Amino acid sequence: MPCCMILSDKSCGSTALLKGLIRAGGRTTPWTRHNEHETLFWCKAAAVLGLPQVNMEYSELPLDRDRALVDLQTFCDKNLGPDSVPIGDLEGICEAWRRISHRYSYFVEKSPHHLQYDSALDLIAKHADAKLIGLVRDPRASLYSSWKRWSADPNVAQQAWVRAYSNLLKLHSSMLVVRYEDLAEGHGHDQVLGWAELPGSDLGFHSQSLERWRSDPEFRFSPSKDLLFIAKAFGYWIEEDACESRQQVTGFPWMKSV
Repeated sequence: MPCCMILSDKSCGSTALLKGLIRAGGRTTPWTRHNEHETLFWCKAAAVLGLPQVNMEYSELPLDRDRALVDLQTFCDKNLGPDSVPIGDLEGICEAWRRISHRYSYFVEKSPHHLQYDSALDLIAKHADAKLIGLVRDPRASLYSSWKRWSADPNVAQQAWVRAYSNLLKLHSSMLVVRYEDLAEGHGHDQVLGWAELPGSDLGFHSQSLERWRSDPEFRFSPSKDLLFIAKAFGYWIEEDACESRQQVTGFPWMKSV
């Protein structure tokens, strides 16, 4: 059976989408040292292979090769047991991923860090053999969530949002791209499940937190011009001076709309 990877930035709804896919029959690995079933598999693979990495705020990444090698080998050993393989090179890494995805089919992965790394995304495109779902959320809601959960400065964290969704724009032709807001309002669940080749028509989203950022007077940030440009490409209009206004923008025919 195929596997599925959710590509998004942090606090963009990937956990909710993962839970929906699990309810439809998806599975995760039983062990990872990270929260919310995240593996960081291909980011660690990039480090093992000596490929370019990104300095990320509010993250342990990048990792040096030795640390990444230990982490990735431990992940494989704990989830594959006697069927584990040494992962010191590309062949071993790809074989380990193949065995993981077959052992825990239908395998679902959601590490937000992957979308930050060009090198990891290149490995995924060439070797992961996965259905890719690009998940985007209004950056104001995403940055607000990170600010509330981890005290992440939105003026700093927005750089990661821009990098992630600039990368997603480059990859759009090879994946299904959906917006958190559409899913939360009940649209496109059957399309996502059909793309992932899972049964059902309801991912179980809710709309309770869509506009929470608007009602918190302490939340303030100054959007960069890059953020405004990328947000508009995904259908979000953000006023440059106040970050108060939102309307849908159309005219991006490459988007697989839900």
